[in-house]
Amino acid sequence: MPIKRMEINGHCFSFRHWKTSRASSCVVYVHGGPGYGISVLGAQWLKNLVPDSVDCFFYDQRGAGRSLGIHDLFRKMSVHDHESDLISICQMLAKKYRHLILVCHSWGTIPGLNCLSRELPVRVSYIGLGQVVNGIDGELYLFRILQEKLKKNPEWRSCFPYSVPVVSGQLRLIQYLARSRKMAMSLLEPKSIDIERYIMESELYQRGDRLKLRIGFALSLLRLWPECLAINRDRPGVVNTASTCIFVSGEHDFITPPHLVEKMFRLNVFGSDSEHIIFPNAGHRMNLSHATKIRAIVSRLAEQST
Repeated sequence: MPIKRMEINGHCFSFRHWKTSRASSCVVYVHGGPGYGISVLGAQWLKNLVPDSVDCFFYDQRGAGRSLGIHDLFRKMSVHDHESDLISICQMLAKKYRHLILVCHSWGTIPGLNCLSRELPVRVSYIGLGQVVNGIDGELYLFRILQEKLKKNPEWRSCFPYSVPVVSGQLRLIQYLARSRKMAMSLLEPKSIDIERYIMESELYQRGDRLKLRIGFALSLLRLWPECLAINRDRPGVVNTASTCIFVSGEHDFITPPHLVEKMFRLNVFGSDSEHIIFPNAGHRMNLSHATKIRAIVSRLAEQST
């Protein structure tokens, strides 16, 4: 399925839409980052995550991947902008499908879960992979775990020379976040798939794609990270939705830790058949390492709509 272009909310997006003749359900995949566009890579691995009987729509968010345009270098963006884009996509797809399944990963769970509070003209189910719950607490937790690990592995100290977490700034913030995630994958999730290395070595990505990915990631972080840190859903009454929500955590996910997701799940209101599932031996990128298990969850939700 070729990459196509469409305009939503005055912004041009790159997307792919897998269609079957009789599907009544469609997965809408919302990628992580912020700023990690997947329109090039997604076709190769989403086929392992989405059943053949279900259609799939995935896109590069504004300012990310092939959706990055020259005007994005000067435009502001917010979580609300991404939420509005996703709502517009759902409204468009509601003309064809009876049931949409939002499959959101990491950063994508922020606008994804927000959408459930809005009235949409279609039934919506939700799968949150590595759900972001509390931005500050999550960052402090990861920093503390990394510091404990570095005491046992001092040879890594030069790769992560921070005595306190960095939560603001520009170049310094980008460097800190890139290093903390790299360290998390290297020290805490040794079996995790190195998606950055895969992208940079993949023949699917042209030089321009790699450049856009890096620029989009940096711009998105600088413009959206303060809002990411302000997220606080591990308290009562923050989420109240009738939609079925399946939250999936990796046992060894130290970026969006399971204990925060469990706390949010216990303190808030979700639709029937909602649950929090923890995958053993999985990390933050369970969307790649445990695609077969997620595929089974998607199939179960799709069958409930028939």
